[in-house]
Amino acid sequence: MLIVFAFAISLLGMVVGSLLCKFNIQFCVNPLEQARMVLAYSYDGYPDPFENYIPSSELQCPESSVNLTRSLELAYDKAILNHRLKVGTKNSHYRTGRLPDIVFFLGSQKSGTTWGQQVINSQGAIIMGGERLLSYSRSCVLKSCTWNSFRLKLEAEINSLLVDHYYVGGIRAIGFRIMYDHIPGAFRGNFADWLYCHNARVFHFVRRNVISSFWTLQARLVDTLGMGEYIDDSTDKNTATTLASNRIPIVLQVQPTKDYVIRIEEVRKGFRELFTNFYYGEIPYLEMAYEDLASSKYGSLYWNAVFEFMGVRYDHEMNINGMKTQKLHPLPCKSKIANWDEIRNALADTESIQACEAENSRHHAILLVANKT
Repeated sequence: MLIVFAFAISLLGMVVGSLLCKFNIQFCVNPLEQARMVLAYSYDGYPDPFENYIPSSELQCPESSVNLTRSLELAYDKAILNHRLKVGTKNSHYRTGRLPDIVFFLGSQKSGTTWGQQVINSQGAIIMGGERLLSYSRSCVLKSCTWNSFRLKLEAEINSLLVDHYYVGGIRAIGFRIMYDHIPGAFRGNFADWLYCHNARVFHFVRRNVISSFWTLQARLVDTLGMGEYIDDSTDKNTATTLASNRIPIVLQVQPTKDYVIRIEEVRKGFRELFTNFYYGEIPYLEMAYEDLASSKYGSLYWNAVFEFMGVRYDHEMNINGMKTQKLHPLPCKSKIANWDEIRNALADTESIQACEAENSRHHAILLVANKT
């Protein structure tokens, strides 16, 4: 409550200062100083620490795994039947003879997962939903949730997604995005058991540069102040000059940045080890990095591997650059973080710093080439 109160006071002060500034009163504050004044950082998507998975002596896949498959088949067939009765046609092409595979899209907040979901859905044979556990996971913070209630919610969302898209012929895979913080720490082992029992797959979408994810969460605060346009998610607009956060280097408080980056990297590693070294057998798992998938040179090759993992052959080259979405914040770490040296020293041994330095070098090389031409 204290942090929320402090944030409210600081935000009120910045809004008042902005209004006074418009009337040429002597309370104008430099936008960079406004960024420094943010007392409470946004921790949206801050997951529980990763706990070690302790397997039981023997995994007994519950009868619910069989019941889920049967209930999905019944719901799927019922939706098709209702449609046939409604439009008076057999529509036999709606049923492919098999249920789509279940694939979960695992990732962290502000890491490019919305863009990734759009690329997957553009293929046509895969239905990838959004963050369908978001509201439920937030309610679990306020009240205690059980694994059984979590499981029922998970299965209900799969059922709903399948029924909502029964009319799409030739679906090979279906699923939705799950952020790290959507799965309470105590349920991660149960979730792995569930994946194994249902032969579900996990596509793990990681962003090596977690610093940029944290920076984006803070940039939302800067843009909300009314200093420019505010865009929170993927867009087809070029925002390089319209967003205030793209014009003003932002000061990141060192300790909150360090805490967030290390937590995300640790949780990412925990999920990786849980799924790749599952005690009872294999969980179909593929991990890909945003930086590789977004590559203009090799991105299509990586995406082909993703589609093949999801049961879809995609032989021709994808035009990643042809996607309508644009990167909200195209600048590298060094250019958009005002206290870059402090952040780099605090996170010297992390994968995120290595990714940031690679971005800085690539951006510098592009500028050199541009200057020569």
